[in-house]
Amino acid sequence: EKTQNFEVGIKGTFKNINYDLSAYQLDRIDYIGKKAGSYIWSTDDDEYLAVDNVGDMRSRGIELAINSKINDSFSYNLAYTFLDAKLIDYSVNPNDGNPEIELDGNYVPRTSRHTLNLGLDWNVNQKFVLSPEVVAKSSYYADEANLYKQPGYAVINLRGNYKITDSLEVFGKITNLLDKNYYQFVNVSYGSDMTDATIRVAPPRAFYAGL
Repeated sequence: EKTQNFEVGIKGTFKNINYDLSAYQLDRIDYIGKKAGSYIWSTDDDEYLAVDNVGDMRSRGIELAINSKINDSFSYNLAYTFLDAKLIDYSVNPNDGNPEIELDGNYVPRTSRHTLNLGLDWNVNQKFVLSPEVVAKSSYYADEANLYKQPGYAVINLRGNYKITDSLEVFGKITNLLDKNYYQFVNVSYGSDMTDATIRVAPPRAFYAGL
């Protein structure tokens, strides 16, 4: 398997806004996967569980990062990614007596086209900073055949930092603040359906503290 990555970008400052914008293309050539599909666990013939060079993948995208200070109390940072990841010259052999299935042009499973991260820093005073954050991902396909689309999600996290001295601070963090129930990712083997899906449920609300 070979990987080729091409990227071009620009960064700078416009008024009081710092920005970083890049566009890229990532090619995975002779991608290594299972002959019967990347997420399949069993077939009538173990030969089809063997790995081989099954095809190519191409990811094209744009990444944008912005941060700025609004005033002495508030600042923000935003990161956005647009990702177009597709299978190129890609096929699977499900070992059901049929010939290989061509999946050229399908979206790569579990890749959201849109990802957004937005954070706000509130300097309550010189020692205490409170930082809410929103993380959002758009829908994606769970399978290589692009038959089973999964919904996107958005979660809110919250972090607080308190500076005790110039070299010592304590922090607390709550992830998934609203205790949202959602799937972190879903896999469906080629030729299967959602009744055979592998599902990872995202963690519920969690609390962290550190020094």
